[in-house]
Amino acid sequence: QARPARTSPAEAGPTGWPSREKKRKEKEEKEKEKRRKKKSNPHTHEKNQKNLQKERFFRRRRRRRPNREEEEEEKRRRRRRRRRRRRRRKKKKEKRKKKKKRNNKKYYNSRQPKKKQQKQKQKQKKRNKPKKKKKTAQQKQVQRVGPAEKKKEKKKKKKRRKKEGKKEK
Repeated sequence: QARPARTSPAEAGPTGWPSREKKRKEKEEKEKEKRRKKKSNPHTHEKNQKNLQKERFFRRRRRRRPNREEEEEEKRRRRRRRRRRRRRRKKKKEKRKKKKKRNNKKYYNSRQPKKKQQKQKQKQKKRNKPKKKKKTAQQKQVQRVGPAEKKKEKKKKKKRRKKEGKKEK
């Protein structure tokens, strides 16, 4: 698609394209009309004025290009600020740590007598516990018997009973 031929700059305006220029002008006129309408309501007018000021301010900020030296100076400032912030944070952290340690120490020391009492009580309980009687070898053997051995024992008993019954007959 061929582009429209360029006209003289005076005719075309800042964009250099007549169609674009026309659109831009139309847009501006619409905005002006909007503002005119909003002016009738004082509240919205004030609001609009503030918004316009903001827009202008930000546009100005965007347009302004600082020198290289200024940029570097700004970078340095930012770095310094960052360092300061980091240092401050570090110091605060250390302070908090120290405080915590101190508080923990206080808590630890305050707990010591109570801990001692608890330990003594536990020791006393152990001392006062009745001693378990030692099991004999036979008892231990009985304890070791598992389910398979129990089944075998039952079978043996049954067989014995059967034999005894036959003998009686």
